Amino acid sequence: MANRRGALAFLAATPFLTGTGQSPRWRSIGDLGSDVYGTWENRATGLVVDISSRGINICHCLDEFWIQDPGLVPSFSLYAMQGETLQLMQYDYRAAPILMQAPVTLTRTQAAPPAILLAQADTLPSRTVFNLIWRSFDRYYPFFTERRVDWSSVRRAAETTVQDDVSLFDALAGMLRPLGDGHVNLSRGERTFNAGRSVLRDRLTQEWRASGSLGTEGAFVSNWAQSIKVSAISVLDPGTYRSGANDALEWGCIGKVGYLRINRFSGFAAGTAPRHEQIAALGQALLESEKSFTNTTHLIVDVVQNGGGNDAAALFIANHFADRHRKAVTYQCKGVSDQAVYLDPIRPYPRLITLLTSEITASAAEIFVLMMRACSHVRHAGEATRGILSSMLPKPFPNGFMATMAYQRVFGAEGKLFEAIGIPPTFDVQLFPHGDLVKAYPLSIRKLAEAANSVS
Repeated sequence: MANRRGALAFLAATPFLTGTGQSPRWRSIGDLGSDVYGTWENRATGLVVDISSRGINICHCLDEFWIQDPGLVPSFSLYAMQGETLQLMQYDYRAAPILMQAPVTLTRTQAAPPAILLAQADTLPSRTVFNLIWRSFDRYYPFFTERRVDWSSVRRAAETTVQDDVSLFDALAGMLRPLGDGHVNLSRGERTFNAGRSVLRDRLTQEWRASGSLGTEGAFVSNWAQSIKVSAISVLDPGTYRSGANDALEWGCIGKVGYLRINRFSGFAAGTAPRHEQIAALGQALLESEKSFTNTTHLIVDVVQNGGGNDAAALFIANHFADRHRKAVTYQCKGVSDQAVYLDPIRPYPRLITLLTSEITASAAEIFVLMMRACSHVRHAGEATRGILSSMLPKPFPNGFMATMAYQRVFGAEGKLFEAIGIPPTFDVQLFPHGDLVKAYPLSIRKLAEAANSVS
């Protein structure tokens, strides 16, 4: 059910310069000097960038196989050099190029030319492709222990069924399914597979079957999600409802308690608006919501149905609510140094905050939860989150295959890892208890607001 981050979200997993205070000197790719020429590698992702007078060539490297990037990685427009470190970044606005995105960081490498240079459309024996995909997960996926999967055993069981590319897809799906990870995807042509498992989604599927509805399961789930969203808004005092940032934010008041619902961490302006417009729309919505909260003493921040978006957007909003400069999240990837993200508010947020989550709360929304939990004035209520905090790493493979995987270990301020188990709330509130998928959620919001009003 998660609104998962796009296939290029892994680029935003490199250092969050907005959170660390670093300010490299950015230059135009059009002004590349010979000092940048050579081969550069991002060891956390296997991304290899070769720069010469002819331009930039991007490959995905796995031992002797180098696969030409088929368009997963967008064109870069900016670069910054810091010793033997190169940072590349897209550039579509001039106001503040490090907001809402982060560069891909590479180190110079003396990697030998590949023994085999491939394109995604090239054809290899099915078992060779099987082994390439297994090895990629073995190299970059860090959660076999947390997911309780014996990766060598599932390989042996799946490989015996591979005869051609059709059976290869089925074998790979069977191998990936035990991971139960919503950020693990496989596709080839029109065939797609997602390894995620959701208890709440299973319950909705059962409800759909029991209802005898003539509509599709997807339509049933969509209608349920919309009805839940409306039910939360119905709790607000009459005349206080507002929305902004392309309906990514909705807010209002319940007595002396403000209520802010964050629906997603992306799409803050309509259409394909450039990033500076996205930022401006988000910032304006946050400012407008604060005007509505002038006479409130508490705030409920609701990310119950937020399936994710962009980690940098989560940081942008978390900074708005933070109390002081503090370490909030640490990213850990194989082959590179740990990278810490710090909250850095303009001023301390003046209200007590209750953060509300559920199993639907996933991906970048879980990063936001970790950031908020680092703050002393925030209490976490509701249900445990989904447990898929890592960004997705996309990988192309021959024979037209494409896979994505989690590849980051993300730790909260206390050094805890929540992948596969979800982030448990400090105060349990059953928003979708068994036998009630509709009424408990808005009732819980009202009760939380009444409790806060009673101590205002």
